[in-house]
Amino acid sequence: MTRNDAAWSRSADVAFVDDDERIVLLDLGNPPCRPRLLKGPTAAIWRLLRRPRTLSSLMHELDCLDHRPTPDSDALEALLGALVQHGLVRSEHDLRS
Repeated sequence: MTRNDAAWSRSADVAFVDDDERIVLLDLGNPPCRPRLLKGPTAAIWRLLRRPRTLSSLMHELDCLDHRPTPDSDALEALLGALVQHGLVRSEHDLRS
């Protein structure tokens, strides 16, 4: 499996509020966790992750959005990795465990 084939999705324990300009997220599975704020391309990625997506699918869909700078695949993968570390997103590998 290549990195473009791995699926990414929202973590089930995350509550969020989206006001179309920004998204505030809270990891309910980690009570001492602080809220996280997403804006711009990161918020667009969160919205796309309402269902599992591959890295290549995310890249394609971000390219189709108007007025959004699209990160390259390495930057997108790093951003997804940071969201995983904060407990907000899961990778396919995490979903199997």
